[in-house]
Amino acid sequence: MIKINLLPQEMTGGRAGKAASAGSASTGTALVVMLFLILFVLNAGAATWIYLEYSKAEAEFNAASKEAADLRAKLAATQKQVEAVQLSIQEMEKLIQIASELDPPDRFLWSKKLNILPKVVPEGVYLTQIRVTETIVERETPESLKARQDWQTTREGSPPPVVKMPQFTQTLNLEGVSYVPDGTPGQRLDQIIIFQRQLRDNKVILPFNNLEARFIDGFQGTIDPSAPVVADEVSGRDVSKFTFQMVTKPMKIGS
Repeated sequence: MIKINLLPQEMTGGRAGKAASAGSASTGTALVVMLFLILFVLNAGAATWIYLEYSKAEAEFNAASKEAADLRAKLAATQKQVEAVQLSIQEMEKLIQIASELDPPDRFLWSKKLNILPKVVPEGVYLTQIRVTETIVERETPESLKARQDWQTTREGSPPPVVKMPQFTQTLNLEGVSYVPDGTPGQRLDQIIIFQRQLRDNKVILPFNNLEARFIDGFQGTIDPSAPVVADEVSGRDVSKFTFQMVTKPMKIGS
């Protein structure tokens, strides 16, 4: 038997189909929303992690920069302290040098010369005047010259100061006459030459230390006539006048 359904479609299976279709659409939308939420949460988490890592790296960089700046400041301060100490050391070395030079081994003492002089004046020679003049100049010390030369090579730190020490030389003039009774000018000249040689060569034992010394010691090594030998007359006696000049080696103040 054939059954024919004459009811409208909405009164039969049409409503159920529509409901099923709507239910399927709702399920799909929920999945999309859920997937979007998951992606959002993942993106938010990733962004948060990146921000935190960036903030951590930035904080470490800032801390390292500050530490580097502090180290540079400390280094600059230390450099200034080192330079100040170096200057202090140089000044101290200068003072020590001055102190050590107050009594050097080769100190020139006129008392020694006055002890030697009578023992080297030959018979027939008479001193009429002993005159000493002095010349002072400032000269840079060898240590100062070397320090500045070394700095010119390295250019490290501040240039060292120029250290100068006063030096002086003394010029001794011995004026006298030679007299030989009834002698000739040649004989008188011989006596002057003997005096010159004994000033240079004769060794005399000093009474205060029993050591030998020459009159020329401490001088530059030459005994020069500062004027020609001339004939003269003193109290009716024929004499020959002479002047010897000797210059000391350069001495520092305090020598």
